[in-house]
Amino acid sequence: MAASYPGTIKTFSTKASGEAIASSHINDLQNEMVAVETQLGVNAGTWQDWTPNYTQYTTMTFTSITTNFARYCKVGKLCFIELSAYGTLGGTINDSIDFSPPIAGTHEIFMPAGWAQPYTDVLSSGVMRSNSAGTVFRVYKADVAQYQVGNTVKIVVSGVYEVA
Repeated sequence: MAASYPGTIKTFSTKASGEAIASSHINDLQNEMVAVETQLGVNAGTWQDWTPNYTQYTTMTFTSITTNFARYCKVGKLCFIELSAYGTLGGTINDSIDFSPPIAGTHEIFMPAGWAQPYTDVLSSGVMRSNSAGTVFRVYKADVAQYQVGNTVKIVVSGVYEVA
């Protein structure tokens, strides 16, 4: 019988007292353990870098972007992210800066985020929200006011969300 992890959890039959344990029983256990260890080795929570795509919401632009760091760690169905970037706002003012996550989420999420405007301001709290498909994350100012164009704005995000 082939290993089933991570697709399903294998159920093994209970052996009765005095029942012989066949090599196939041991082989099934060994195959399942190798599958578990292999999956843990691939997905044991190692931080990885990613390159977010910054998108415009309506006609506001976020340009001349420097990403200080963008990294994520997937553990099971959870994805932890950290992002620090700054850039210049242009176009028509709006209330959010958008970026793509490393892995799409499974549903709409809210998580704390940070922002500063202009770049020299003290970091204060904000909120990040995803679209319903979890493919675009949107960073809002804490006071939900409009950003100001022409300013250099820093966004700092740290949070966790569910992935498929």
